[in-house]
Amino acid sequence: MTQGWHPHPVYLDNAHWTLPVQVTAFVAAAVWWFRRGGAGVRGLALGLVVAPVTVLPLRLLPDSLTGILAVFYTGTGLGRVALFGLGIALWLWGRGRLPGSTLTVLAALAVGQYAYTVDRKIESGLALAVMVGAIALAARCPRWDERVPDAVRRPITWLAGISYGVYLLHQQLGFILARVLVDNGISGTGRLVVVMLAAVAAGWALTVLVERPAHRLLTQVRDRPSRRLSVAAPSMGKVG
Repeated sequence: MTQGWHPHPVYLDNAHWTLPVQVTAFVAAAVWWFRRGGAGVRGLALGLVVAPVTVLPLRLLPDSLTGILAVFYTGTGLGRVALFGLGIALWLWGRGRLPGSTLTVLAALAVGQYAYTVDRKIESGLALAVMVGAIALAARCPRWDERVPDAVRRPITWLAGISYGVYLLHQQLGFILARVLVDNGISGTGRLVVVMLAAVAAGWALTVLVERPAHRLLTQVRDRPSRRLSVAAPSMGKVG
């Protein structure tokens, strides 16, 4: 978590650059939900996409200042948080809560920001644009799970339910486990099978033991005031 705050970080794992992005985005979402009660999600998406754009003119400042700002930009994940905002916008659009024109503008800003910060700008920007378009198309298509048999739908749905846990663990676990398997003479195909099974099992455990209990606890705390109001309402009615 502290590597991004170094002027010249050397990552133990190149995927670790995503951690500040996740923390910044999730903290922003949690604070917004707490203060707004879940309202104004469109404002959150807009803010996450536009915020990185507003700091781009700061690159014109002297090098002594831009170096400090660059560390802050990397350490907070601000340079990639627009992608999180775009994800929210896609979710809203898929539910008919965001106009297509607004989604197009946010997608263009997010894709442009991403392409601006990578080496192969045109290829990377086009690839991201195609992916965003495919996700947007899928978000408005008829429900796919109504068109496939249960034997196919259930495993896909189950895997989707633990996908974030798998994402968090698969790469680092895969590196370590693959190295152990190599040292013990396991073939490439065997390593692939073992690593995939281990990643799914670890992702499932993280989801069941950490994510879902934490979600239940946090939503209980959030819903507690509303339950108190619902209990108090009948007695107030009787008094009246």
